[in-house]
Amino acid sequence: MKVEFFGVRGSMASPGSNTHIFGGNTSCVYIEQNNGKDLILDSGTGIVELGTRLLEKEHPITILLTHNHWDHIQGFPFFRPIMDPDVKIIFLNDEGATVSDAVLGQMDGVRFPITRNELKANIVCGSQDYQSAFDLFGVTCTEVNMLHEGACFGFRVTRDDGDWVYMTDNELPADVQSDEMHRLVDFTSSADVLIHDA
Repeated sequence: MKVEFFGVRGSMASPGSNTHIFGGNTSCVYIEQNNGKDLILDSGTGIVELGTRLLEKEHPITILLTHNHWDHIQGFPFFRPIMDPDVKIIFLNDEGATVSDAVLGQMDGVRFPITRNELKANIVCGSQDYQSAFDLFGVTCTEVNMLHEGACFGFRVTRDDGDWVYMTDNELPADVQSDEMHRLVDFTSSADVLIHDA
C-alpha cells in the first residue's frame, strides 16, 4: 500500500512560497493498494493533479468523502476523468444522497459552466449505513462520526497487512477524559497509520 497526499490544506487553497513544502491544495489523499483497487479520500483541489495521473489507469475510481464542506469537494468539477466516457467513478458513502447532491450539485450551470448531466463518466453513488463495516475491495472499512459541524466521518480501513485511519477537521474536546475523546481514541487504537488533523 502507498499513501500520497495531493492536498493537505483546510478551508481554502493557499498556493505560494509559504506553502510550497507541503503544497497549497485542499484535502485529497490517494491510497494505492497492491491489488490495484485504489481509493481517493476527499476531492478538494488536490484531486485535480491526481486526475491527470488517473487517466492512465483502467480500473474504476473509488472516492470516500469525509464530509461536504467546500474544501473537501471543490476540486471535483476540475477532475479530468469525469469527462472520460470509459471511466467509472464510485462514491461509496452517499447516505441520503447528500454526497452526490453536494459534489455534483456544484455543477449546475450557474456556479460552474458544465452541468452534472454533461459529464461523460459513469458516476455511481452508493449508500452505506452510519458506522457500518462494509466490504471495500477485499478490506473492511468502518466509519465514525467526527466532531465537526455538519455530518463528518472518519474512516478506518482494515487490511491483512494492517490498519489505517483517516480523520480530518476533528474538533477535539478540551476535556481529554470526556466520553467523546475516549470514543475517538478507541476508534484509532492500534492503527498502523493515522492521518489526522484537528
